[in-house]
This record gives sequence, structure tokens and C-alpha cells, in this order.
Amino acid sequence: MLEIARQIRPRLYDIFCEKPKPLIPRYLCYGVPERIDYAGQVVRPLDEDAVREVVRAIRKENVEAVAVCLLHSYVNPAHERRVGAVIAEELPAVFVSLSSELCPEMREYFRASTTVINAVEMPIVSRYLDLLENRLSGIGVETGLNLMASAGGIISSQVARREPVHLVESGPAAARSPGSTRPVYSRSGRAAPGRTPGRPATDAAATSRRSPTRTCSWDASTRDTSWAANFRSILSWRRRP
Repeated sequence: MLEIARQIRPRLYDIFCEKPKPLIPRYLCYGVPERIDYAGQVVRPLDEDAVREVVRAIRKENVEAVAVCLLHSYVNPAHERRVGAVIAEELPAVFVSLSSELCPEMREYFRASTTVINAVEMPIVSRYLDLLENRLSGIGVETGLNLMASAGGIISSQVARREPVHLVESGPAAARSPGSTRPVYSRSGRAAPGRTPGRPATDAAATSRRSPTRTCSWDASTRDTSWAANFRSILSWRRRP
């Protein structure tokens, strides 16, 4: 299913249209015997021996993150949670993203593709935030770190590590409305130069309530990224760089 994806594409009748490459290659996608129906009833119990066999098989691939997506797990997440527990037991250093926790909605492909994107980003965002928080601590910023989310709100660094997919395209969401005159303060306490309307003011900001001198801001330019997440059913693995 991940290779086939959906019919959605920029030019529906363009026979020369090329699909973006999947984020995870087919040979790193695995399935295990199990089935939960649309009502959440267990039709076929999860085969844990098969799950452990798959985990042992992919251990040699030096994976860094795992995305788990089972059919109808948005109704009954029991099997997905058990798969996640087995992975955590066998591969404790690997990041795990469960579709039933991240995006508990119907439509398997969209739920799976979101979970795959999240898994791919988890190790990258985690390393970046570790570095960022260490540097902020080094310059005396003691407040918690919040990041802009693509929905327009903010999320903590802990949530961002667990669900980094919410940071995708968060830059445009952070842009100030045209005509806004609210200043963005630099570390010196002086207002930074005005921003171009529609450009992201900040992608991440750590702010102290004591004074503007503790406010740090980072500009971030956005780029158009075509996400192609292919995923048939159960497990997908991300190789370490």
C-alpha cells in the first residue's frame, strides 16, 4: 500500500507524473499475523513469536526508528501497544512511533504515512533539541523550551521529541499577520528589525517572564518537501545514517 499510495497527485491525468520516493524502502517494511476488525473485536490474536522474529531480523539493519501501524488500531490499540512493548524490550535504544497514539483515525494509508514521517523525524529532532537545550542552559536560559506547531499553537520540547510530525511546516504557522508591529526582542533587549509580512518570525523560542533580555529567537526559512510515506500494515524501519 505504501508503494501504491493514493490517487491524489498534482496533475491527475498526467501519465508522466513521477511519484516521490518513499521515506522507507519496501525491504524495510514487515508484516506480522494479527487482525482486529472495524468494531475493535480481535479476529486473529497477535502472533508475538512472529513479532520477535521480525525484530531479530531487522536488528542487523542497524535501524534508528520504528513506525507501527495495524489495521483498525484506532478502535482497539491493544495489538499495536503490545508490538511497541516488544520492540522496546528487544531494541531499547530505538525510537518507536505508534499510529494509535499519534493519529488514531480511520483511513490506513494516511494514518500510516503520518506515523512514518513521525518516526523518521524522531531521532533527528531529539538530537537537535538536546543540543539546543544544552546551549540555552549554557547562556543562562532556565525556562522551558516551547516550539511552534503546524496547527498554530505551541508544544513543549518533550512533546516535540515524541511527536515531531507536528513541527512540519510550523514556520508558516508562526508568521505574524500583515501589519503587525509587535517587536521580536534579541538577547540584548533591543527590538529586532521588522519582519517581512508573511515570513516566519520564529520557529522556536524560549522566553523568561523576568525580562526581554532572556528572550531568544531563531529565524527559519521553510522549504517545500514532498512527503511520500509508504506503508502497508505493520512495521516499518528507519536505517541509521
